[in-house]
Order: sequence, then structure tokens, then C-alpha cells
Amino acid sequence: MNDILHANIFFFISSVSTILIAILVGVILFYIARIMRDISDIVRKINNVSDDLERDFQDLRHEIKNEGVKVRSIIDVALGFFLSRVQKRATRKPKPATPPEHIEDVQ
Repeated sequence: MNDILHANIFFFISSVSTILIAILVGVILFYIARIMRDISDIVRKINNVSDDLERDFQDLRHEIKNEGVKVRSIIDVALGFFLSRVQKRATRKPKPATPPEHIEDVQ
């Protein structure tokens, strides 16, 4: 009789723990589903923004092709300014070294 009581207690505890684990897994899956839905919304928004960005770059390319002379002149001015700054730095003369003070020989 004692063995049957132990078996019944074991099966009762096993059943309760199985039910609790199933409930826990269900709750976890529910939250994972919500997170995946939010991620899906974020990805959809990123796709829309990237499509808009792609259209903007295509428009920009079209404008650059149509008004290439203006853009070219702006780039030339910017590069000229930058290169003049770099050349000024490169042509600076180093400071002359100051002659050392009179050093006495110690012997």
C-alpha cells in the first residue's frame, strides 16, 4: 500500500509540474509573438523609408545629370579651397633650431 501511495504522489506532482511548465511556455510564446509583431512593424517601416530614400537618390542623380555644370563648379570651388589649405600647410618652413647654450666640458 505504501508503494501505491508513493506512486500516486509522484504522478500528482508530475502532472502539476507539467501543467505549470505548459502554462509558462504558453506565456513565453505569447510575449515572443508580440515581440515578433513589433519587429515586423519596424522592418516594414524601414522598408518604406529605404524605398523613399532610394527615390530621393534617384531624383538627386537625375538633378546632378541635368545640372552637372553647376555641381561641378561647386565641387571645383570646394576642392580648390581644400587643396589651397593643404598646400599652405605643406609649404610652411620648419622653425629654425635654437643653438644650444654654451656647454662646459666636465672632466
